[in-house]
Amino acid sequence: MNTDSEGNLALYTSASANGRPGWVEHFESQLKDHPAAKSYPFASVDPSTGAPKVRYVVHRALTPHSSILLFTSDIRMNKVNHLEKSPLAESSFWIDETGVQFRIAGKAYVVPPDADKSDSSRTAAQGIIESMGTQGDEKTVDWWIEERERNWRDGISGHLRATFARPKPGTPLDQCHVKPEDWTETIKPDGHTDEQKEEIARAKSHFTLVALAPETVEMLELKVVPNRRTVWTRRDEAGEIKWDVQAVVP
Repeated sequence: MNTDSEGNLALYTSASANGRPGWVEHFESQLKDHPAAKSYPFASVDPSTGAPKVRYVVHRALTPHSSILLFTSDIRMNKVNHLEKSPLAESSFWIDETGVQFRIAGKAYVVPPDADKSDSSRTAAQGIIESMGTQGDEKTVDWWIEERERNWRDGISGHLRATFARPKPGTPLDQCHVKPEDWTETIKPDGHTDEQKEEIARAKSHFTLVALAPETVEMLELKVVPNRRTVWTRRDEAGEIKWDVQAVVP
């Protein structure tokens, strides 16, 4: 990114040469150069109170065709219930070294972990995937099944895998059948013994992908003079996703 040049929309187009939204190149380059920013706040809406609920998650990927943000979650977490009731969500990334902030708002969807278990589960997953406005291979359930498997094997640590085998998050400790000191600390993607396979199957049944489909993306740059703020807005034009870009007052 050329932060010394004069702010204008020539730097921030609606789409890049490869057809992806113009904000993607800036977003990916910032995270590549500053990986600590991959931990970010993600806010959902508590349907019982209408209040926002925020927690930190870890950015896992930006899908190649649809530019959808992915992170992993335990299917038993409160945010899953929130998103099933209302998909409205927002995230924010701050890169201190460059003085750049991204605000990404849209709808977030939980991809069912059992999408490959039955025809009905696959049909339900397909409906969710279509709601995201996916493009290319990402329109298929198989793509999401493979992406979940890739994250299970290569995207998370053995310690994080083991957390999915623990009691439901938020359960009072005095109601847990297994004491915290007896919880498994790490597990591999696959097991060899029946006991290992059973524990891994239990953990994996709780492991899911959450997909945030952006509708507006805002980039604020505070280390350039004058400061810059650019907003991209997504629209659906006859089934094709397009992005409008507008420079606004910071």
